[in-house]
Amino acid sequence: MRRAGRELTRMATPAARIDLLTLPRDTRLECRICWQVYDPAEGDPVAWQIPRGTPFADLPAHWTCPTCAATKDQFLLLDDETPAVAAPLALHPDRSARLEEAFRAAATRMQGLSIVNPALAVEAVGFAPWAGCWLGVLVTPWFMNLVLTPREPTRWRVVAQGETLRHPFPAGDYDFIGAHDDLAGDYLLCSLFSPMQAFEDQAAARLVAQLAREALFDEAHAEPVEMPVANLSPDGGVEPAPRPGPLARLEAQLDAPVSKRDLLHGRLPGDDRGKRR
Repeated sequence: MRRAGRELTRMATPAARIDLLTLPRDTRLECRICWQVYDPAEGDPVAWQIPRGTPFADLPAHWTCPTCAATKDQFLLLDDETPAVAAPLALHPDRSARLEEAFRAAATRMQGLSIVNPALAVEAVGFAPWAGCWLGVLVTPWFMNLVLTPREPTRWRVVAQGETLRHPFPAGDYDFIGAHDDLAGDYLLCSLFSPMQAFEDQAAARLVAQLAREALFDEAHAEPVEMPVANLSPDGGVEPAPRPGPLARLEAQLDAPVSKRDLLHGRLPGDDRGKRR
């Protein structure tokens, strides 16, 4: 009866309804069928060759109770190990101001270099929450990059400097490179334009940054998947070259001089569609 009473008081906390990754690694759980206790300190070396020190969350999905073969979702937290409700992790604030400060210092050091457009300044454009991150565009006198910074701690993936991480958007998949700054912390960047000599002023660069960010979330900019077509000609033919992505096409359009008036009316060089809708 003591066991039955314990089960009734803990029916609300079976393993299937607990985020096991939030539990301390040494948390013990008990089978509700036969009351076998799984202790991470002991593991399950006899029945399943599970080494000592293996937390319940790391057990294989097909692991079962060594005594009665009950599945993992039949295990309950022991009464004395029910965890307190953890306070949610604080969200990281928008770090775009810190990025601006860091790159303004860099811009001062780079004055006079040929790759620098003196008509432009460092500016963070359109930073807003997206997929657990802050997403925006960083404009500098020598580049324009998409930038991701942490927002939700549990969803941010740390990427080593120089390594890449692919993020899917409605307009396609884009590779971001890991970076770090002592002031701004960790961030990811994806190059849009470099150098920036095609932009005649800050307003033009800012507007293109806004357009580029919006383009990421417009499926109309996604490239269609071209299915391979059998080529029965004797010489085998020549496969067509892949088409550039939407942002690459935008960059190609900007090879011509950019005017503030055209950008404000949604017209880019080579685009005769008129005002942007």
